[in-house]
Amino acid sequence: PFFSPRQFQMPDWLLEPPPDLTTNWLVQVRPEGDRCLLLSNDGRVQVRRKNGYVLEHYHDARFPRGLTILDVVCIEPPQEDVPEEAMQQAAAGQMQLEAHSGGQEQQGDVDVDDTGRHGEDGAAGDDIDMAGGATGRGRGFRTGRGRGAGRGGRGPQGRGRSGRGYVSGDAPAPSAHRRRPVGDRKYAVCDVLAWGDHDLAGADVECRLFWLDSRFSEMSDKPSRRARALQLIPAMPVTPEVLSQAYHLESGYSKDSLLFLHKEGHYHVSESVTPLALLWRGG
Repeated sequence: PFFSPRQFQMPDWLLEPPPDLTTNWLVQVRPEGDRCLLLSNDGRVQVRRKNGYVLEHYHDARFPRGLTILDVVCIEPPQEDVPEEAMQQAAAGQMQLEAHSGGQEQQGDVDVDDTGRHGEDGAAGDDIDMAGGATGRGRGFRTGRGRGAGRGGRGPQGRGRSGRGYVSGDAPAPSAHRRRPVGDRKYAVCDVLAWGDHDLAGADVECRLFWLDSRFSEMSDKPSRRARALQLIPAMPVTPEVLSQAYHLESGYSKDSLLFLHKEGHYHVSESVTPLALLWRGG
C-alpha cells in the first residue's frame, strides 16, 4: 500500500478574479507551514505530510469514534523555542516507533487505489457506515474489511461501491509507548473530508465548514497532555472589507496565502487542480 498526494484538494492559481467573487466565494487566510492530513481513528491520530511521511502519532480524546480526516497546516514554533535535547528525544522516539511497527509507516498505512476497482484516492480508517446526506456524487469510503458507501455498482469486497473514495489497508495504530508530544507544534484545521465516519468530501464547502465550526464549538479548548493544539481557520464571505482585513490585519499566525473557495465546491480528491478553489499569494 502507498500514500498519494492526490488525496489533497489542489487549488488552481488565481490569475484573475472570477465575476461572481463577491457573491459565491469564501476566503480563508492560510497559515504558513507544511500541509498535512490528520487522520484520527477512535482518537488515535496519525499526521501525514503530502509525500506520505508520517510526521507523528498521538492520542486525542476530543475526536469522535470512527474515522476523521482533516486537511491541516502544521504550524511549528520558532526553532529556538524547542530545546535541542527535546528535539533529539523526539527523533529517538520516532525511530523507536518505526522500529516497533516493523517499518509499516514508511510504506504507508493509507492505501490509495488508482486501479479503478473501487475508488481513486485513499486514507486510513476502520469499518465505516456512511451518513446518506453527506456522500454526494458517489464518493465513499472502503476499509480493509470491505464495507463502503456511495452510489454505483457493487465493489469487489462486501458492500463496497464504486466512486471516489478513501481506501484503507490499516488504520492508524496507537504507539507502543505513549509519550507527551515534544514542543509547541499545533495544527491549523482548514477543511474536513470525514468526521466520525461521516463522509463530508461530497458536501459543499459551506456545509463542511459549518460542520467543522459546530464540532469545534463542542470541543474543549485545552487538549490533553498527549494531544496537539488545534486551531480552526475560518472562511469568510468575500467583500472588499474582508479582503483588506485578511491582507493587512494580524491573524495570530504567519500568513502564507489567501485561499478562495466556491460555496458550492466539493472537496476534489482526484483532479490535479480544481477551478473551485483558487490560491493567491502576494509578492
